[in-house]
Amino acid sequence: MGRVDLDTAWQRALSLAWDGFCARTTQVGAVVANENGQIVAQGQNRRQPAATERQLSHCHIAHAQINALARPPPDRRYEGHTLVMTLEPCCMCTGAIAQTAIRRVHFAGRDPYAGATRMPIGTPQALRRPLQVTGPVPDHYGWLAELLHLLWLLHHNALAPVLDAQRRGVPDAYAAAAAQSIRDPFARWHGTGPP
Repeated sequence: MGRVDLDTAWQRALSLAWDGFCARTTQVGAVVANENGQIVAQGQNRRQPAATERQLSHCHIAHAQINALARPPPDRRYEGHTLVMTLEPCCMCTGAIAQTAIRRVHFAGRDPYAGATRMPIGTPQALRRPLQVTGPVPDHYGWLAELLHLLWLLHHNALAPVLDAQRRGVPDAYAAAAAQSIRDPFARWHGTGPP
């Protein structure tokens, strides 16, 4: 199979992340694309209460990846599908991806604190279905994903170990997010969206 064009998937994932940022929740978006690049499921982090069918909300495990993976029905397998997400998945989401049998994973921005794509999963099930992980992407998708994540962490006064890991892992993005000239306009949009 040739390379699938995932521009639409990236744009939708970033749109979901932006919606989350404006809704004052963790700003991560994720979509499942089929073999043709068409979006078949989507999810976003939902720490806030939400009445959306088959989407976790108002809890710490309501991650975008989990919500996207919960959408496709369990009556078939999804080996040919790709999960596209704005931020590197945590260990819970990486395990969930392995459970679904989706084998291709693309993430835009790194998460030096919670990102777990390098975490080995040595179960026979995971070894039989190894993940093909691509990321971070060195373009505007990766930059925006990291920037939104860092702005959210700074705005919500994340714990020192979280911020220290981010500062060491993505120093350029962290410096940009910490700059008042960047933080001020984003702070106005946080919770309301752009004017």
